[in-house]
Amino acid sequence: MGQVTPSSRQVVIGFATSAGDTADDGNMSPYGFVLANRLKESDDIRNVLGKVAEDVSGKYK
Repeated sequence: MGQVTPSSRQVVIGFATSAGDTADDGNMSPYGFVLANRLKESDDIRNVLGKVAEDVSGKYK
């Protein structure tokens, strides 16, 4: 995916990896799995994405 520039302040974009990198995650994306579980929480999306980042980076350091 190339650079994304939202045209509205109401858009949130989350990525599984850094710009220019690819996620080497095989058939099951750890990012997608954690994100799906965290989205069940009643929390601000910014907090959810922060928790996802912590969860995934904690497992793959």
